[in-house]
Amino acid sequence: MQQIKLSICFYPTTIVLVDDNKEYLKQIMLRFSGREKFACLSYDNPQKALEFLTIEYKADPFINRCFQKIEDSPTDHVDVSLNVRAIHQEIYNPFRFNQVSILIIDYAMPGINGLELCRQLKGTSIKIIMLTGEAGKDLAVEAFNEGSIDKFILKNTPDLMGILVHTIRELQMSYFLNFSERALNKIAHFSANTLVCLDDPIFISFFHQLCEEKQIREYYLMDDLGSFLMLDADGNPHWLAVANDEMMDTYYEFAEGDNAPQSMVQALKNKQMIPYFYTESDFQMRPQKWQPYLHPASILEGKERYYYAFIENSTTYAFPSKKILSYEQFLKKIEN
Repeated sequence: MQQIKLSICFYPTTIVLVDDNKEYLKQIMLRFSGREKFACLSYDNPQKALEFLTIEYKADPFINRCFQKIEDSPTDHVDVSLNVRAIHQEIYNPFRFNQVSILIIDYAMPGINGLELCRQLKGTSIKIIMLTGEAGKDLAVEAFNEGSIDKFILKNTPDLMGILVHTIRELQMSYFLNFSERALNKIAHFSANTLVCLDDPIFISFFHQLCEEKQIREYYLMDDLGSFLMLDADGNPHWLAVANDEMMDTYYEFAEGDNAPQSMVQALKNKQMIPYFYTESDFQMRPQKWQPYLHPASILEGKERYYYAFIENSTTYAFPSKKILSYEQFLKKIEN
């Protein structure tokens, strides 16, 4: 999947399925409980689905907890800043996976058809996929053009489930990207040269290949340079540490100024090692004690030169695993 931008946060979310054919719903739910493991809610009554989405369900995206007021802003104009360190605090939110990102709905249903339901949801952040027969194709095209739905798929399409899974992944990414852009558009302290990696095709491709290879299910931006905290489905932590030339020079200067071991100073000067600090106490560590926090640096050439290290199975960082509901735990919880 090609993306032109990378979101500052991503985690699995819930899909709502609406179809008056109960057997068809069961088939899709069965497929989604297999290898893909999508969390789903299903409704065979479109009116009940509408009531859930418009009355019971309360959207609570991660950006609700990521902003802070700039203290010296004028009273008649309140500026806000994105608190990057607050983004990863979402891992402590046990309800994060309950957020509804996708609605998959059949067009032809009694009482209220899929298109009528979708029009009542217009303006929400939910991405909508409409499933339709050949007879409803023209109406689906009309709904897409007017912005009532995001995608439509013909039910007789070969490899329907494969296409549906691909579309879900694409729209879940889009769901988070919309919130990410909203957040980045509000902030006051980022310059044009900050977070270049988020719209660098080379970095984005590298990032998604890494997520695929390491089976990453959640990721959260950790700093202004593009470092991320990553969790797999079991909630195991991994870190992608990222720095640019300027930051690598700063690390070297700090270490040299603190009379750190010469071997460490030389490795930092040559940009062979990259330090990574996770907790606030890690950040306060004197360079003389950086050795456990140093990782071999690799280079990625994109819009700028990125120095990076992928950190896994580390005992250096204090990660509170017991406080976090993993995606696998969430899936088992909703299955019971």
